[in-house]
Amino acid sequence: MSSLAQVHLRTGEVETAEEQARHALSLLDGSEDEFMLEIGNAQLVLGRALLEQDRLDEAEDVFKQAESTFDQAESASHRAAVWVAQGDLLQRRNDDRGAARQYRRAAETLQDFRF
Repeated sequence: MSSLAQVHLRTGEVETAEEQARHALSLLDGSEDEFMLEIGNAQLVLGRALLEQDRLDEAEDVFKQAESTFDQAESASHRAAVWVAQGDLLQRRNDDRGAARQYRRAAETLQDFRF
């Protein structure tokens, strides 16, 4: 269901993507320990669908949930995906400096080496 939501999001069917992501989350409710990454992915798709509908406050809340989920799953690459989405949200709010910080945070997390 979450993958189908992603397809709808990428094809511009954001309302359908929102519905499908919410449905995926309802199916996964109570399975947090087993399907942490799936839950986070559904949250990320839901947040992006909300962002595309200019429902910025709702998107921000869902992105925070996704970040928390991926923190629990200890997945740096998934957290980086959330930070990019949060950067897109900040950019939509005309906060280019904040967006750049989030993008940099994501990029630094994904580096194989550090200076």
